[in-house]
Order: sequence, then C-alpha cells, then structure tokens
Amino acid sequence: MSDTLTPSGLQSSAGLYGSCGVYQFDRNGAIFNPLDLNPYLLFDAESSMIGTLENPTLDLDPTKQESLDVITATRAGNATFVNLDGEIEIAQPNTVRVDNSLGYPAILIEPSATNLITYSEDFSHSSWTKTAATMEGGHTAPDGTATAYKLIEDNTDSVHRTFQTATASVSPSASISVFVKYSGRRYVLIRFADQSVGRWYDLISGTLGGTYLGTPNDSSIELIGNDWYRITLSHTSDAQARCEFWVSDTESVSSYTGDGTSGVYIWGAQLEAGSLTSYIPTSGSTVTRAADDLVISGSAFSSFYNASEGTFYVEAQSKESATYQPHYLEAHDASGQNRFAVYTQSVARVFVTANNSVQAHLSLGSYTANQLQRVAASYKVNDFVGSSNGSSEAGDASGLVPVNPTALAIGRRYADGYHIQGHIKRLIFWPYHSDSL
Repeated sequence: MSDTLTPSGLQSSAGLYGSCGVYQFDRNGAIFNPLDLNPYLLFDAESSMIGTLENPTLDLDPTKQESLDVITATRAGNATFVNLDGEIEIAQPNTVRVDNSLGYPAILIEPSATNLITYSEDFSHSSWTKTAATMEGGHTAPDGTATAYKLIEDNTDSVHRTFQTATASVSPSASISVFVKYSGRRYVLIRFADQSVGRWYDLISGTLGGTYLGTPNDSSIELIGNDWYRITLSHTSDAQARCEFWVSDTESVSSYTGDGTSGVYIWGAQLEAGSLTSYIPTSGSTVTRAADDLVISGSAFSSFYNASEGTFYVEAQSKESATYQPHYLEAHDASGQNRFAVYTQSVARVFVTANNSVQAHLSLGSYTANQLQRVAASYKVNDFVGSSNGSSEAGDASGLVPVNPTALAIGRRYADGYHIQGHIKRLIFWPYHSDSL
C-alpha cells in the first residue's frame, strides 16, 4: 500500500476500504479495521469508485460546532439532549442539538412527539400510584438538579412498584422510558400493563434481562452518565396505556419481602406514541416537543453545492423501521420536482428526480435500525453511483441531474417529514463525481 498522511487523516491509493471484514495495517504496523476510520477518507468501493476524495466544500462535523453554523434550525420550543458530561441539557428553540447519547457527538433530528406522562419527574405526585413503596426526594438527577426520587420498597411481601395511566389513548404502538440508577436493588421491570408485556433491566451489568409475560416489540438500556441508565420498552397499544416500574432483588421475581430501605433512583418518565424519542419534561400536563427541521439554503447552499456533479457522504443512525423511510439528506428545489435524496427502505437508497421525473433509484446495502450506516453517492448526467457500509457500488448509467436545487434538508425529506428520528455523525459534500479523480 502506498499511504500518505494528510491533514484529514490516513489515505491510501489502493482498495483500503473495499472489504468491511478485512483488517489492514497502518504504517506503524498497528491493526485496524477500515470501518473504524472516518470512511470519508476513501469513497468506497471495489471497482471504479476506489480513490481518495479531497477538498470537500461542506463538512458537517458535530465535534466542531462552527461547522454547523451554515445550518438554519427551526424548532418551536425547547428540547433535550445529552451533553459531553453525560447530563440531560435543554436546547433552546431553533438550535441544532448535538447529542452524545451514542457515545460520540452527533446531530439529533426528531419528529414531533408528546410525553403523555403528566408528571415526568415528580414521582411523589398522586398521579403516580405506589404499591408497597414510597418515594424519597432530593436526589441528584441526570440533569444535575436535585429532582430525582428514590423508589424505596417497604418490608412487606409484595410487588414493589409505581405506575401511571395515560390520559389519552395510545395507538397503534407506544414507547415507555425512564431514567434509573442502582440504589440497593439490581433489577427494574418496565411493564406495559394494557398489553401485559414487560422486560427486566440489570442495573449492575447494564444489560437487558428477560421478558415478563408477553414479549415486547423492542427494548433497550442506555448508559447516560453518572451511573444513570435510560431504559425503554416499545410495544403495540390499543388502549389507555399504563406504564409500570417495578424493583426486585432477583430477576423474574416480581413479589418478594422488601427490607424497607433498598430501591432505585428514578427520574424522567416518558410515554409516547410510536418510537422512542429524546426526553420531554412535564410538570402537570402532557407536553409536545416540536420537530427538528434543519436546512442549508440561500448563499450557504450555493457556496458548497455543484449542480452538475458531486458526491455526498453521510454517517447516520436511525431508530425508525425501514418501512418509515427515514431520510438522511435531500438536496431539492422549492417545488420538490428536483431532488437528490439518500434514505432507507429495507436498504439504503439513492433517489433522483429532474423536473418531477424519476432519473435514478439505487438500492445499496442493507439497513438496520439503531445501527450506524455509512452511505456515499455520486451524481452527474448519465452517471449515478452509490455504496453503503463498504459494499460494491450500485449504479445507473442514464438520467439527468436535478435542475438547480436551492437547499439541503438534513435528516428529513424536503417538505413533509420522514425525519431520521436519530443521529447524523458526519455529512460531507465534494463538488465532483467520484470518478473525477
């Protein structure tokens, strides 16, 4: 390999990034996996797209806040994100959220969502029914305030829990989440009472436990910071969903004799329709967080975009199912008749229209929700190519390019949603096709 070290990192004139399962050696003899690098260094693939890409005109890098200044963000109202210290922080309206919940800085982009829990932090409130348990306030919460409670089991032989029922029907699916921290009891159960499904969560190992009664559609446990975990459960729902949080000294043991002092710290409960989104605080009523609409337009767009040819690269992770078609990016005109989009639908896809006529529709590598996907795509007249996660490129050798796009929608479709409901780790544009090397 003939390697050169540039300001942007290690590059190779050979097929460094051609096979995602093959490890390589750098100049110091260390082993590395090409997919562990920032893959924009090479526009993959195994044939015509091998080569380095240099001198991008757009590089959205969430580790460098100034690189995001070209984005116009529209979001009515506050929203939350996880900062570098692992704390929940409030983002002001009309700002780009750089979130660290995945373990690295990434742009967080979500559709509108409503927390149907009316008291998300005040577990002492009567809206929270307590069974063989009490609440002790004044503990440090994931946002750094003294608003967390300790759910303390009593000394009876019982289920030790708290629960609240939604004030509105939740259909066809719902997600429950809460922040919890170990305080003597290792296991927490989230139970979706209207569907009789649940799952245990291990606060010592930070792993998912077994299911309770039925099997939920989805669940997760995520370390936020300071030993706090956000645990989640998603399932179908066709009623006024009741979300329950139980503690136990043993996984799968729901009823036991408590000691009167042990329990878990608890904060930030959320019940919402559809997939899980970022935390939405409430204090007496349901609260709706507005959607994130991020766009680069005007001179900020024209200064980087090349209408005749170009290459996009994006690293993104979405919570949405493939059927929803989450969009990573879309260059478009005001009418939506000229579009260059990268989105997912079972596989990563590139979609191109010119004057409202489809010019190319490429199917790339497979898509999996909640996993980082790397997609690159080049365009010029009669030459569209794309690749995902190190796969061989797909191409279309006929078609026109979009006519004079005027804006780039980030993490959504140009006019009607299809938000990524997730994160963008990197988004780069080069003003030339990958074969112009």
